[in-house]
Amino acid sequence: MKKLFLLSLVLAFTFVGQLLLGLVRSDGIFLEPLLVLPWILVPPLLKMDRKFYYLSFLVGLIWDLCFEPIIGPGIIAWSMTATLIWWSLSKLSGRGLGVWAGLGSASAMLVWVFRALSLRIVGLQAGTPGTEIVVSALMTGVFCLFIGFLYKMDIPSRIHRMRIRRLR
Repeated sequence: MKKLFLLSLVLAFTFVGQLLLGLVRSDGIFLEPLLVLPWILVPPLLKMDRKFYYLSFLVGLIWDLCFEPIIGPGIIAWSMTATLIWWSLSKLSGRGLGVWAGLGSASAMLVWVFRALSLRIVGLQAGTPGTEIVVSALMTGVFCLFIGFLYKMDIPSRIHRMRIRRLR
């Protein structure tokens, strides 16, 4: 329960950061990284329980409320991407930094493709230049790499060890 609360809190701060980047219903939405994506990658990469999969539905709903003209495309895009992440990680053996960056980039592209497809189904224009999707994917991959690096550094345990050494 503590992990779910902490992940939800970090997710809320990430959405605030995404909003502060000026992405609310703007044309430049594809030129920024998807700051929320690492928190969809974290549960499967850390081999957490499957219940964290449902977090993607919440992310999609919040995404729709903040960035989309209708409710639905974000939920579909984020849920499908999370499903493919869980499936692909069951096939991969490594959990290194390359997996964080590669899955981050691939997942960002999947989010934009599923979003465009779901908007086209309801008859809304979803034309997005491929270069903007690639730039978004690369920036998201770098951001996921950074989050993975911070996780591998394990800063809280390092601080704890420093405090113990000082007490001796």
